[in-house]
Amino acid sequence: MYRSLKNSGLRELFSPHGVYIVTMNIFNQIIRGILFFVLAIFGMAMAIVFMVSTAIAIGILYVVARVKGRPFGVKAYWADRRRASETNNVFKNKDVTDIEMREIP
Repeated sequence: MYRSLKNSGLRELFSPHGVYIVTMNIFNQIIRGILFFVLAIFGMAMAIVFMVSTAIAIGILYVVARVKGRPFGVKAYWADRRRASETNNVFKNKDVTDIEMREIP
């Protein structure tokens, strides 16, 4: 860091030592740029794979809903879920006021 700050005059800029520092900085920046580009491409590929797999899953859900004769939509899904939870809940309309508890030895 000190050498790169010191390398501000013409004498140091044209010396072999100063050129070496500048060349290494440019080389490091090129390598960092290439690695960033590869990482960005890899991230975009992962996002595309995620979108394609989500589209396939929605397509499968759509086909299954059509085969079963149900509508495919958010309202139909939540209506189905609410109907299922109402039939499973035995104590929904009853008040539970007395609980008997015993110890198991």
